[in-house]
Amino acid sequence: MDNETKIYLDNLIEAVEKLDSPDWWTFGATVFVGLVAAWISYKFGKQQEKLQQQQISLSEYELNKQLYSVIRDIDELSDTFIMRVYSHFYSFIFVMMKRDILGELQCDIENAQRKLYDCILDIELKLNGDMEDSDSYKKLLEKMRVLVLCMKEIADLKAIDTTIDNIDKQDDKALQSKIISKINDDYKEVITHVFDDFVKQQDRVRKLKTLKKIKKRIEPISGK
Repeated sequence: MDNETKIYLDNLIEAVEKLDSPDWWTFGATVFVGLVAAWISYKFGKQQEKLQQQQISLSEYELNKQLYSVIRDIDELSDTFIMRVYSHFYSFIFVMMKRDILGELQCDIENAQRKLYDCILDIELKLNGDMEDSDSYKKLLEKMRVLVLCMKEIADLKAIDTTIDNIDKQDDKALQSKIISKINDDYKEVITHVFDDFVKQQDRVRKLKTLKKIKKRIEPISGK
């Protein structure tokens, strides 16, 4: 065996002997603990990331749910608006109870305007990126507010015949015609114009299908 081979052999034996040394086991244990700690840290980080994402999704869900509730309430308010105006003057039960339906409508409109104002920025940012939906709903509520004020003024002036009679149809168009037919000629044209403004704005809002847009944002989140 030459000297060079002997040197290589001695180095190999020394390396093998080191495998059984306490220092090597300490080193190995340290490496193992480090790997386990790194793995735990990685898994914890992933869990934290998932939790944060879930929190964001839940926050988005709650916000869109709130927007949905506000828009739905305005839609329901506008859908029953003409019927409620009619009921104030010609519903036998409400008239006998002296129930102020116009006053209730005025309060409902003011509440809806306040709720819409509180979330108007979210509507503009989260729907179609412009102000069409929010502006349309603001205008719709304003048309309703003006119409209620006009009808209250007509009632105060006693410029409307409040004699209760039967009506064949209960749709909005028939109810509107009946209301207008009972108003004194001096105010009939103005009130007709105010009613028509409301109906036109209501049609514009319906075509936007805002509730459907919000619902599309809610369903993917709630399905996670």
